[in-house]
Amino acid sequence: HEKYLHQTIKGEHNSHPGWIPRDMRHSGGPDSFGYVFIDSNEPEGPEFNYINFDGEIITDMGDDDYRGPIQLPFEFLYYDEEYSEVFINSNGFISFGSGSYVYNNSAIPDQGIPNNVVAFFWDDLNPSSGGTIEYGQVGNSWVCSFINIREYGESGTISAQVILTNDNEIIFQYLDFSNELDMNGETIGIENSSGIAGLMASLDSSPTSYPTEGLAIHFYQLEPDASVSGIVFDQESQEPISGVEVNFGALSALTDDNGFYEIAEIMSGVYEVSITKDGYLDFNLDGFEISEGENSLDAE
Repeated sequence: HEKYLHQTIKGEHNSHPGWIPRDMRHSGGPDSFGYVFIDSNEPEGPEFNYINFDGEIITDMGDDDYRGPIQLPFEFLYYDEEYSEVFINSNGFISFGSGSYVYNNSAIPDQGIPNNVVAFFWDDLNPSSGGTIEYGQVGNSWVCSFINIREYGESGTISAQVILTNDNEIIFQYLDFSNELDMNGETIGIENSSGIAGLMASLDSSPTSYPTEGLAIHFYQLEPDASVSGIVFDQESQEPISGVEVNFGALSALTDDNGFYEIAEIMSGVYEVSITKDGYLDFNLDGFEISEGENSLDAE
């Protein structure tokens, strides 16, 4: 499916059926790849330090448009894949692998397009009606700034930036929201290339009135602290089954000839588990808790 199928009229915000607003506070994660976020409201959070610089200016970005690929000054590791290029999308996000014309925001993660996004303020924005998009290297970072970019069909504007660091971390900074920018239609977060894994900091201004001017949000990846292994048996014969796909969230492994599987690096947390092979009924388990250290789950 495609994310934009939920909305057919530009200028009207998604209702996001199936998503229940909640207060996400000022930190979150980890997701299944170990990404967490923390904002500048937290004592251990980043300091807001908006970067003004003279970079390359995109002068002809249209509505629902993108530019790229744009060369990065370093290899950037994102969800265990390395990228040397990035795409800048007009609707408040950058992406790896391809650009996107999709204008309406969505909850993430979601397997519908676009995927592989870094969404600092994914909304229906229109750079062709005013403002500037600027990008370039600043020290050990690559920065992309949206400066006074207007919302589609409205007079509200946003000035914000996304920063990629050479140690594979991500920072969002929000300088200014003007002319009654409608905040109830944005997504802030990150997502991997398949749309299976991701981490969302805000959707449709939840938490309430989020983000705010002068806010910084820092996304980074923790080291895995757990492992999980087990054996998959045939329920009737009690013989081990080879070639079974075992999924813990976005992480997967195949069983060997002895029915054994192992995921050697995983974050502690709660996972949806699915175990599948053609010719067998699927095994699904919701809410399986992975603890720090070694874990075991057998199935039949």
